[in-house]
Amino acid sequence: MPTMVPIKKSLRPVTVLAGSILGIGVIVSPVPEGVSPGAWMVLGVTLWMAFWWLTEALPVSVTALLPLVILPVLGVFDFKTALSR
Repeated sequence: MPTMVPIKKSLRPVTVLAGSILGIGVIVSPVPEGVSPGAWMVLGVTLWMAFWWLTEALPVSVTALLPLVILPVLGVFDFKTALSR
């Protein structure tokens, strides 16, 4: 079974930026009909996290903290609710 090779350190800023642009792009784009704005924002954060996990742009433990920071800022959850999920 082949092992996954982490991306080169020189590409990390690019992958961090690309993941951020992907997530923020979804968050600020128009919400499709039939989807709640909160769900759309959660989708954006999920794509952002998935991109960072797949590219190993940041350690997984750092990436896992992203919803605890971003979702309360976006008003999807308050911080206490985000911690309980």
